[in-house]
Amino acid sequence: MIINGKLDTFLTQPKNVFLNVISSETNISAIGDFIYGYICLFIYGININNFILFTIFSITGAIILASFASILGSTCFWIVKGDIVADSLVNIMISFATYPGTIFKSAVKIILYTVIPVGFANYLPIDTLLNFNIMNLIYIFAFTAFIVLLAFFIFNKGLKRYSSSNLMSSRI
Repeated sequence: MIINGKLDTFLTQPKNVFLNVISSETNISAIGDFIYGYICLFIYGININNFILFTIFSITGAIILASFASILGSTCFWIVKGDIVADSLVNIMISFATYPGTIFKSAVKIILYTVIPVGFANYLPIDTLLNFNIMNLIYIFAFTAFIVLLAFFIFNKGLKRYSSSNLMSSRI
């Protein structure tokens, strides 16, 4: 949106620009993935605690992924082809999420909990679901709040640098 000048339509609306932009597009297949997760939960045995934790972790994981993608997408305010880097790193995060966290050791694990936050979006929630630990739950909530605030900050900092492309369009 930044590169194509589609951000202009959001700037004229009396809503929070960041929330409006981040919720402007939805991937319909994500709803199927969400439902599939609950189907798997029912197949492999469910209790009320697992149901609640799974729901919480689905929400925090989605928020972490969206915030991470937003942070990377906001690099387009400073870097001309930042969308290529952003897409690559988001795809890397999704790729790492398909592997169990136990196979990664030392330096790679540090990267997966800091630079590419798949650890907080995927590995720590799964570990907490299997072996409940209240500290892990606190870490997940704290990191989710941190990355959301960071995404807001970086987007709004970059928005100050944004220059209009004078693209005439409207959004209803």
